[in-house]
Amino acid sequence: MNSSSASLTFKNVSFSFGNTRTIDDFFLEVKSGSFTTLLGPSGCGKTTLLKIVSGFLTPDSGSILIDGADCTFVPPEKRQIGMVFQDYALFPHMTVQKNLLYGLEIKNKNSKEENFAKIHKTARILGIANLLERFPHELSGGQQQRVALGRALVLEPKILLMDEPLSSLDAKLRTQVREELKDVQSQIGITTLYVTHDQEEALSLSDTIAVLKAGKLQQVGTPRQIYFEPANDFVADAVGRANFIKLTDLNEFEIDNPSLKEAKTLTVRPEWFLKINAGEKETKNCLTVSGTVVSTAFLGQTTRYRIRLDNKTSQILTADLPTEDEDLPSGQKITLKIEKYLLKK
Repeated sequence: MNSSSASLTFKNVSFSFGNTRTIDDFFLEVKSGSFTTLLGPSGCGKTTLLKIVSGFLTPDSGSILIDGADCTFVPPEKRQIGMVFQDYALFPHMTVQKNLLYGLEIKNKNSKEENFAKIHKTARILGIANLLERFPHELSGGQQQRVALGRALVLEPKILLMDEPLSSLDAKLRTQVREELKDVQSQIGITTLYVTHDQEEALSLSDTIAVLKAGKLQQVGTPRQIYFEPANDFVADAVGRANFIKLTDLNEFEIDNPSLKEAKTLTVRPEWFLKINAGEKETKNCLTVSGTVVSTAFLGQTTRYRIRLDNKTSQILTADLPTEDEDLPSGQKITLKIEKYLLKK
């Protein structure tokens, strides 16, 4: 496809619904051709930001730049932005082909032959060429999602906005469509701004993740930066489970990481723990914690243990350990280790 991607900048954008500040001095630069995800809980302002970019809402202050040009007051139809909605919003009385054709006919810039060429090229890329004569109710959820994506892409927008497009799919199909979506985005190279509250989606799809809380930007970074180097406890919890352990609750150890010397707590993800077996020697490269098993939950390859630490506060932490032949029973004493290189304050 001949879509030329554009950069996108939120320049200190603020927005309120009545007396409620929904977006607060939000600044974010989205690189041309990148896949950027807005991640956060419901009500944090993610969808509001999409509506501001698309032109359906006007910010109280700040501006929206597309390729460096101020588009804050440019009408939606002139912004060259494509949108994929959460419910897909396909026309139920139209075939797939007519759904794809609709936007091109409204624009009325190409000949009929050119429009059909665009449709068939888009359909081939998305793997829906064999579905063009079907109606939406004859499609699976994943097929409907691809048609909705095709309807946006066939217009060759500079920027693609996606508002939780996989939320209605079951877990297995969501994973499959997610992989297909990333392949298509990489192939086309279109600038994509994606909204989700799903941690796994954000980590697997994104070049960049922007974490929001109550309309305020908490951190921007690559998936690895957000996961391994969260800016605060909220970010750590936004991209997976996290235990926040006081240094005083750890067994004796030497702090050889300068960044941890002033820390009062450490962020430790459940999957970072390993069990120390009987007779196994502890190493200088690991920190250890000891406690008692409170409960277990079988998750397949891993088993999730809730463990009460042997300390004054009796803090309960979560550890996801490789599944063994038998689960550790409640009341079992256990010592866990964490590789030092994983630890962040």
